[in-house]
Amino acid sequence: MVGIPTSRGCDACRKRKKKCDAVTDACSYCRKANVPCVGYGQQRYNFRDEGPSLRRRYPGSGPLAVRITAGHQLSNTFIVTLAREPSNEIDLLSKALISKALPSVEINYHLVMNFGGFLREIPRRLGTHVALDRAACVLVAAHTDYCAGHLNPSTDTLVKYSAALRALAQCLDDPVQNSTSETLCTVMLLSICRIFIRDNESLANHFVGASHILKRRGLLRPRDEFEKQILLTLRGPMAIEAITDDRIQFTSEEWRTIATIGLDGRVIDGDVMICLAQLPNLMARARLIITQPETISNSEILGVQSELIELQKTYEPVLKRLRERWEYILRKFSGSSSQRSEQQRMVHCHYGRMFAFGLTISMLINFIRANIIIGDDAFYLVNENTRMSYQILELAESLVTYRPLGSIAMTLFLSAAAICTKDPRVKDRIEAMYSIFNQDVYGCRETSGSLAERGSWSRQEGLPCLPWTNTSMMENCVFTCTTEMNSFVSQMAMAAAR
Repeated sequence: MVGIPTSRGCDACRKRKKKCDAVTDACSYCRKANVPCVGYGQQRYNFRDEGPSLRRRYPGSGPLAVRITAGHQLSNTFIVTLAREPSNEIDLLSKALISKALPSVEINYHLVMNFGGFLREIPRRLGTHVALDRAACVLVAAHTDYCAGHLNPSTDTLVKYSAALRALAQCLDDPVQNSTSETLCTVMLLSICRIFIRDNESLANHFVGASHILKRRGLLRPRDEFEKQILLTLRGPMAIEAITDDRIQFTSEEWRTIATIGLDGRVIDGDVMICLAQLPNLMARARLIITQPETISNSEILGVQSELIELQKTYEPVLKRLRERWEYILRKFSGSSSQRSEQQRMVHCHYGRMFAFGLTISMLINFIRANIIIGDDAFYLVNENTRMSYQILELAESLVTYRPLGSIAMTLFLSAAAICTKDPRVKDRIEAMYSIFNQDVYGCRETSGSLAERGSWSRQEGLPCLPWTNTSMMENCVFTCTTEMNSFVSQMAMAAAR
């Protein structure tokens, strides 16, 4: 019920529904009637039921409750319940989140375009989940510090980050809340916050926690659009992290289920996810072949080789479509970045980084194949990776204008390109470009050694020793190329092409 201000007339005039003309002690009617003029100047309110407007604003907050009547018959009664208690702090936080996702915000700093559509759904859920509230508060504070160019987060941001981690830990201990959409969303927000606070040395891996939540809740169909958007955003980073972190384990069928959530066959990005989801288990098997060859039979080695060849054949047309889409955008949006509209810049950035992502996946497939086979095929795969490394370098030079957030994933792709290329001149150029993008992840902090020194393929360790493994760079970078923004980007592409 909300109070609506009414007139300040006296009680007698209000009862007669006449305008009160009192200017001093009594109105003309009360003087003529010789009665006291009571109530003039007092503010009164009429109270109005806001149930219908609340149900429209919070469509999920008014559940149907079943009540037992005197006659022991069941009757449905709609209970109007607020999704949250009114709070100025929550309202301010919602406003801050919304302001960072407006279409007017450049893609260089845009949260939704760079980290997933699920962020649009968070404001309406604030006030219902303590851990989510605190994670959202950290996101706003950390993003503000990052966009202001601060090399280190403020003390206030770090305090909020610590409080959010404690709230998440308490939530995970709760058997009711530990598998909800809000808890999974909290994990995602804290992963994003690690980029802004530059927490690259922490041993915590939020995607490992997310995989445990998915295991606990089961790989069920999304319960609502909010959960669907979370899973669409989560699947890519988690699959990439699983390539080098064996704590994330799913069967091949489970990976396929995760990859096909909300799959739209008309969009190429979904096909990229299906191919990517096959790599974690193939990498694990290839690692055993390299590190423990005496325990692996020839039939198992041939099986892995044949699966990799089949995956490469399946992936080739996918990569071709990514390349054609990128080349079309280059022809359509010719000219410098400053001459493009913001819609055109968003489309150009997204298609460019998706092509770089696609090239990285292809290089990784070749990388695994080249290290478990011997002969001319291995030589061909190495040369093919060198060629794709140069293409990634060209993409990085084209996307540098979208720094810091729009192209932050290029640190991941350039590190892979530096390991895969055999051309020393290309490697030097990649090193130089990597140092530029690396500032967006580490600020001005120096990282020890060059990419070539910090990353190599080790047959003793049996995995690609890229900079990702020790710094959790993958967790910090891969959101920008694995979020499900296809319908949004497609609409912008059509509008920008007109």
